[in-house]
Amino acid sequence: MTICPSIVKTFLPAVHDFHVTPLGSGLIHGTFLVTTPEGPYVFQELNQSVFNDPHAVMANILKVQQALESYPEPTLTFLPRADGFGFLAADADSGNYWRCAPHFCNTVTYDTPPAPAYLRAAARAFASFSRRLSTLDSSQFHATIPRFHDTPFRYETFQKAWKNAPVELQAHPEHQLMEQLAGAFPEFGLAGLLADAVPQGVTHNDTKLNNCLFHKGRPEIVCVIDLDTVMAGSWLLDFGDLARTAVCALPEDTTEVQAIAIDTDRFTAVVDGYLEVLGSTLSAPEEKRIVYAAFLMTFELALRFFTDHLQNDRYFGRKFPGHNLVRARSQLRLAQCFCEQREQLEDIVQQALLGSQVSAV
Repeated sequence: MTICPSIVKTFLPAVHDFHVTPLGSGLIHGTFLVTTPEGPYVFQELNQSVFNDPHAVMANILKVQQALESYPEPTLTFLPRADGFGFLAADADSGNYWRCAPHFCNTVTYDTPPAPAYLRAAARAFASFSRRLSTLDSSQFHATIPRFHDTPFRYETFQKAWKNAPVELQAHPEHQLMEQLAGAFPEFGLAGLLADAVPQGVTHNDTKLNNCLFHKGRPEIVCVIDLDTVMAGSWLLDFGDLARTAVCALPEDTTEVQAIAIDTDRFTAVVDGYLEVLGSTLSAPEEKRIVYAAFLMTFELALRFFTDHLQNDRYFGRKFPGHNLVRARSQLRLAQCFCEQREQLEDIVQQALLGSQVSAV
């Protein structure tokens, strides 16, 4: 694929020659590295089926850029159009919106961590991201995907999709397992991170490991990227999503379901990284929900993958027939692992909480 020269010139009017290559492993947007004589840039074509208000997305991101610019570390920064009319350019043929950001050279992303130290660094980066935005008014942020982490809503959507699916899809045994796991943490249910007792702030809401840019060759973060879902939420959502994507050595779409297991060293790294930054600020309801958050985000993704499979893969897309069913099965098994190892994981959390309290003293 290439990018229309007029889009490039909207942001980089002096550029006449450029080379385009795909970049990253994201499922939602089309992301490309555009190499020019002036330097490399990242161009993204926004997926308007997922984000139907690109201007709201950019309004949130600009608030984040402004809030983080006083800190010494780099932050993801999008370029304004050369004509001064905003930060988005529409393709005349497709009507799709594009945006542009400088590329950070000598950086790399990982889908799986080379070592637990990389997870600990990512956890610290995401926790710092939330803490630095804690003074912002979350009510001023647009809900770029309404009810994004509303797990009860996701569960209802899944049930409706299953009831409306063809008979051959209703035969999948995963439906029964979904119903069983919905009651796995009865003291919190599926709405435990939406409870009044859980403080809300501004969070990233998509904390996969590959949304951190690392310095090549070492476990140090340059900056956090992919800010499209920054909006109101609890930091526990971010913790849970990072744990979900990082604690298992197998890929998210593995077919080796019975081999899925939680690597406790990885889980410990995520917990330690978060609590190093946030440990002294947590309320009792937050402390009690840490392992639950990892389970809930895993279960929520299982719901979303299975729902997408039932609805012909219109959100995540697929690389092969049944891809989202494979993803759903792997996430269901991982959610079971969080339940089966709950006591062990909560012991890890308690030790980390004690350590963060000692450090605070």
